[in-house]
Amino acid sequence: MVLTALMVLAIVPAFCIMQITVEPDGKPITADNAAAVKDVIAATTELRLLVEQYYAEHGLYPTSNEQAGLKSPGSYSSGALKRATVGRHGQIELVMTKRSGRYDGNLTMVPQFRNEREGIVWLYQTTNLKGLDKHLPGCRYLKGR
Repeated sequence: MVLTALMVLAIVPAFCIMQITVEPDGKPITADNAAAVKDVIAATTELRLLVEQYYAEHGLYPTSNEQAGLKSPGSYSSGALKRATVGRHGQIELVMTKRSGRYDGNLTMVPQFRNEREGIVWLYQTTNLKGLDKHLPGCRYLKGR
């Protein structure tokens, strides 16, 4: 089971499932901004692994950084990432810097257990990084909520 989760996680940056929800006033992001967001997604591998490990051990998702064995939210600040917070149902909320194309841009990574073979798949959701799907064409996208 853990090996399956690791294998699925390893392909997430290249073959992710994205759920894009955009505010009407959201400013479209550029290719450079999208590259910064993509780097943030790749850099959050440790966070996703610890959430998956917690789920494998306890049968439910952690609801805080502390419960998942992660550092404080602000300690993940780097480049386009301002902070990373684990919340309800193991969701990881990423708050971005201006490098993402929008000050306080957000991207929420939502874990979803599919089945024993696939393990956990990560869905991505944003409300203010308009046009992200155009710059990450290798991902499969789910529109709406």
